[in-house]
Amino acid sequence: MLSVREWADIEGALEEIGMLDLEISELSSALGRKLYDLLGEYSGAISELGARRTSIESTVQLFCLVNKSEFAKKRSRRFQYGRIAFRTAERIEIPDELQAAAAATLKKLGFSECIETRERLDKGALKRLSDADLARCGIKRLREDHFRVEPDLNLISQKLGKRDLEVRPFAFDIEKLARLLTKNDENDCPRQDENASTPEFAGDGAD
Repeated sequence: MLSVREWADIEGALEEIGMLDLEISELSSALGRKLYDLLGEYSGAISELGARRTSIESTVQLFCLVNKSEFAKKRSRRFQYGRIAFRTAERIEIPDELQAAAAATLKKLGFSECIETRERLDKGALKRLSDADLARCGIKRLREDHFRVEPDLNLISQKLGKRDLEVRPFAFDIEKLARLLTKNDENDCPRQDENASTPEFAGDGAD
């Protein structure tokens, strides 16, 4: 554990932090390259398999629609490897361009409970208010000192002989990386559209 007893010790601390930032930056870049290589390696196969699955499901769905009378009494049909079913779902469809007009009409008709109003505080605007005005609203202005350590990464990289290295402060966010991978997975793997107009096949709990 590094010990800081005087100002001179901070120089060594900054240098070591900078070296760690550089090493983390290098490893993060290497990790990023490998992840993108993996995405490129697997996304094609996943997309192909997903397209095949969607095609088969559509064929099964078309057959069941043609023979929908078979589901008049029993909404599902069980097979050795699973089950197919029709499930009745209700939804309200409002085109985006008609939302405002629909809301105005509902207000006039006295159906305000059908309108969801969302209010959010603008913190940027609140900063411009006086402390007294904020206090009247039950809001407090907090002032905090945020300590920062900013090693000179360019100077440290030159000392290490890594002049061509693209350097940046440590900001590796594993959660952000996970979100990126999830986003790519969603884009590469076709999924059934929840808003599709055709009946959805899912278990309804009754065989």
